[in-house]
Amino acid sequence: MRVLAFIMSILVATVALLGGVVLIVRLTPDADPWLGPLATFALTILVYGPLLLGRSMPTGTCAATRRAAATTGGGSGS
Repeated sequence: MRVLAFIMSILVATVALLGGVVLIVRLTPDADPWLGPLATFALTILVYGPLLLGRSMPTGTCAATRRAAATTGGGSGS
C-alpha cells in the first residue's frame, strides 16, 4: 500500500509540475524562450525536493521500533 501511495504521489506531483509550467509559460505576456526551462527547473526543485526528502527520512515510530528491537535482541529474525 505504501508503494502505491508513493507512485500516486509521484504521478500527482508530475501532473502539478507540468500544469504549473504550462500556466507560467502560457499566461506570461511576451515570454522569453528561457522561461520554460527556468520554470521547469524551479518547479522541479519545489515539488520533488520535499517529496524525495520526506521519502528518504525514517519516521520516528519505525526508527524507535528498530532501535528497541536491536537493544532487546527481539525481532522477527531471532
